[in-house]
Amino acid sequence: MNACVSQSEAKVHAPSTVLVVDGDALVREYLTLILESAGYTVATAGSGEEMLQALQLSHFETVIADFGVPGMDGPSLCRCIRERQLKGYPYILVFTIDADANDIATALQAGADDYIVKGTPMRELLASLDKASRLRCTGLEQRRHAADSAMALDREYRECRGRDAPISLLLCALDEGGSLGAGIEMQARSALVTALRTEIPKYLLQSEWLAPRGREEIMVVLPDAEPKVAQLVAQKIRRAVQAVIASHPNGLGPVTVSIGIASLAVGPGSNALMPADLIRACERSLVESRRRGGDCITTTSVQWLP
Repeated sequence: MNACVSQSEAKVHAPSTVLVVDGDALVREYLTLILESAGYTVATAGSGEEMLQALQLSHFETVIADFGVPGMDGPSLCRCIRERQLKGYPYILVFTIDADANDIATALQAGADDYIVKGTPMRELLASLDKASRLRCTGLEQRRHAADSAMALDREYRECRGRDAPISLLLCALDEGGSLGAGIEMQARSALVTALRTEIPKYLLQSEWLAPRGREEIMVVLPDAEPKVAQLVAQKIRRAVQAVIASHPNGLGPVTVSIGIASLAVGPGSNALMPADLIRACERSLVESRRRGGDCITTTSVQWLP
């Protein structure tokens, strides 16, 4: 790695804690010097066991871990962090010797958020940490919007039920596997979902709206919509996906989306149902769409069963 970091690159951050995990003491010292000069508060661990002890004692916003530390390989390390009940969500940045696609995919599936190849300039590491900081802020904003959306959905639901009108939900998600999993990195997937959240409203009526849901799912709320109307909206969303793909400067290949629909059927006792019942049905529909191989639309009609 290039040990020279210019003053312009050494960005001063708000207090941010980083845990460096590496079996090589010289690497730990080197990274500590670089990160502290960039404004980070740094702790180190020389093994998987030391890392777990450090995480139990303190919260670290970011964990920079070698792909193979003493006593633990990269995927095991990521899983151990994710399986523990920690105070907050640590962003895991994996250090790897080379950009082996299989190793990287395995680490990401095990819970890593990003990776960097050893030997790259230090400014790339600092840029990755900047991105981690931005994503943490975005995550807080998403949780706030999710809470606001839950209240808005509850109001919308009750308003429709009060006048015996139907209501439908759509849950959309990018499909996994195939050329999508191999050809689109996490950053591109995130950019695609962000673009869809901007593009999809162009295909909706004024009364229809989006509700943020997780990193890669988009929920659409359709007041007064029966199943047939919801299916038409789902087809519009497919067109929105294609529009985003076509406009992407790097090309995204054959990306597909699965959609689950849940519609509340008006009838005796239906007022006893709650928004959570509709959401659960929508989730089951999405699972079924994916079970059928993806690129599918599945509809469930929610009815009151005394």
